[in-house]
Amino acid sequence: MITEIQIAGEATYPAAGDQLTDLRKVNFLFGHNGCGKTTISRAVHDPDSRPGYAVTWRNGRALDALVYNRDFAETNFGEQLPGIFTLGEESTQAAADIARLSEAIETIDRQVANLRLQLQGENGTGGRQGDLTAARTALEKACWTSQQNHKDKFETAFIGHRGSKAAFCDKLLQEMRVQGVELKTLEDLFGQAATVFQSAAPAEAQIRAICFDRLAELGEAPILARRVVGRDDVVVAELIQRLGNSDWVKQGVGYLDAAAGRCPFCQQTAPPDLAQDLNEFF
Repeated sequence: MITEIQIAGEATYPAAGDQLTDLRKVNFLFGHNGCGKTTISRAVHDPDSRPGYAVTWRNGRALDALVYNRDFAETNFGEQLPGIFTLGEESTQAAADIARLSEAIETIDRQVANLRLQLQGENGTGGRQGDLTAARTALEKACWTSQQNHKDKFETAFIGHRGSKAAFCDKLLQEMRVQGVELKTLEDLFGQAATVFQSAAPAEAQIRAICFDRLAELGEAPILARRVVGRDDVVVAELIQRLGNSDWVKQGVGYLDAAAGRCPFCQQTAPPDLAQDLNEFF
């Protein structure tokens, strides 16, 4: 229902405006001709038609306004008749449907008003929105207090986000939503900040770039053409070279000491100078 009507600068109403307040479901307005009754009905019919009209509905939910005034009569009962009115069984059923739907609308209006009360409270600043506002204020305060307590450690990291409590809180919430980031202890963050933001970092010598221009030339060096082989003037040299098993023999040299005088290759008694010959070969 309508709770307040304001009219300013229209017809007989002053520019400062007049108000109709404390309205009920049924209101009776009377007055002499030209006092502004039709102007009130026009404001109810279409509040947006004039800048001086303002109609306030309970719970902020405007209903369709049906206004039967002089304008309606001129529009519908002039020389032409746009509307056709009928009576009978169908009209009776339509009236019943209207009554049923009106009751359903009133029920929904009550539900909407209750939900709006829970959301906004009595004065529009309480309810769930008020709780959310209070929680946000408390979060901003806690974030700002933490920033103040640790700014000596993270002052450089906080640059660009210390303009206001709200901006700093928004930045923290943004970082919190980043996925896959490992959470670190405060002590770890202190250590990393000391390394990253230290003002007297030692300068490191620049590593000289490696030049590969002579690589192909060095590959043709004569020394690389020489074969690296064992000595050929020891007793076992001829056999090793003929069999081509120098790698195998070299692996077995280490077992001579543990073989207690026996050859680790053939399990026979080893010559006393076998170890010396093999060492000289390699």
